[in-house]
Amino acid sequence: MVVHGQTFTALPRPEERRRVEYEDVENLERQAGVGLVGKLMDRHYRRSRLNTEIRFNLADVYVYRPYFTVWVTSIQIIIFIVTISVYGIAPVSVQKVRSRQVVIRSNMVYENVSHDEESNMWIGPRPRDLILLGAKFSSCMRRDPQIEAMVTEQYDTERGSACCIYNDKSGCVQTISDDNNICSKLLAVWKKNPDIPGTVCGLDPQFCQSPSNLTGAWKNDITEWPICRKKLQTNEDYMTCNIIGKPCCVGVSGECVITTSDYCEFLHGYFHPEAFLCSQVSCMSALCGMVPFANPNVPDQGYRLIISQFIHSGLLDLLLTILLQATVMRDLEKLIGWIRISIIYILSGLVGSLASATFLPYDIGAGPTGSHFGILACLFIEVVHNWYIIRNPLIQILKLSGYMMILFLIGLLPMVDNYAHVFGFLFGLLLAFAMMPFITFNVIDRRFKLIGVAVCLSSSIVIIVLLLLVFYVAPIRNCNVCKYFNCVPFTSTFCDSSEMTLQRLCNITDVTCK
Repeated sequence: MVVHGQTFTALPRPEERRRVEYEDVENLERQAGVGLVGKLMDRHYRRSRLNTEIRFNLADVYVYRPYFTVWVTSIQIIIFIVTISVYGIAPVSVQKVRSRQVVIRSNMVYENVSHDEESNMWIGPRPRDLILLGAKFSSCMRRDPQIEAMVTEQYDTERGSACCIYNDKSGCVQTISDDNNICSKLLAVWKKNPDIPGTVCGLDPQFCQSPSNLTGAWKNDITEWPICRKKLQTNEDYMTCNIIGKPCCVGVSGECVITTSDYCEFLHGYFHPEAFLCSQVSCMSALCGMVPFANPNVPDQGYRLIISQFIHSGLLDLLLTILLQATVMRDLEKLIGWIRISIIYILSGLVGSLASATFLPYDIGAGPTGSHFGILACLFIEVVHNWYIIRNPLIQILKLSGYMMILFLIGLLPMVDNYAHVFGFLFGLLLAFAMMPFITFNVIDRRFKLIGVAVCLSSSIVIIVLLLLVFYVAPIRNCNVCKYFNCVPFTSTFCDSSEMTLQRLCNITDVTCK
């Protein structure tokens, strides 16, 4: 009798074996091939095929303690509590919610402004806060030509900007033109010095001691100017005026706007009081947070594929996680141990997130959905491994398939990742077949299972390599039909909370902010 992946005590000779009855096997704490889900689905062994040797091996299976299940669930609960305490809860809705507030704009006027705020139907933080926490978002993991093009366009616009100084000495702000809607000719002066590359409020290479102009730090392009750490005394009005607006990073596409801290907070942006120009800040780095990029202009946070498994979109999402892990996953860990269950859990989640980031590059994903479907795949493999002794195994597979179809349909709701579901499940099938312990019942069964282990391990490696190549080397940019597999728009705004699009919210000034 050969058992894969499991250490058993050597079998005694037939005449020395203890007597193992059918009832003894059924009363085990964790029955191989049955388990918690099997009992709920009324799964039983075929008595006629349980000879003495099979019964002995079924009764001799070691029952592990669910260390990994307890650990990962505790970490996820703690992270969610901290997340809600720090970032709060977004408006609960399936579509964007318009919020209004009176704020002071860069023109020094209090205005009643509106903004379409991102919502969360799962009772959790805003999608942008999820990105900051480590959610799956491809633009934080690789270079994106569309975002880089938008940033380049923003720099081109900033090169033509100058300092708008109000006549009443109340302040100044960097604007793109002297248009009355941006810098009123009646109330202010748009000062652009033709002798230098540009006129920037509070910044000039000839009045900066550190870094000095003699070091070559200042270029003929204001978008390459550094932040002045120590200024020289001067009477120039654009250097001494009170700067009203500073760079604020908004949206999810590396967008920057010169505005007040009040308005930046209303837009849920990242305010940079130390900078003078948008070109002096990295908005993608500010959006992604976590460990700064090695190169500020090159996103490199590939570790989000694993970190995203420990954070959740909302309270409902967390409750579903706790329910599945405390029942199905805990029961399976008793059978296969914490090492195998952790490998299946983490790698299935990684592949699910990688597939989602590949096909839906601008969607935000959080939660161990791919991991959970990898765990659910173990239930199928458990039936396959014990096909010979389980009563009506095909019926058991059909029952499991019916439940899985319901879960895949739920994946069509906003902020539920169906790509992570499917790829996590498929990868989980491969890993489970290769890693779950099994008993062989005859020579043919043993040969089939050993060949299957080799094929599944090889296929797992191939899938990971292919997904990595597609994601980093030949990324999918414009797949309009891909989104319908992840969220079906039953109404025109039903999928708004999960579909992140690259669109400009503001110009370099806050006059055109939506």
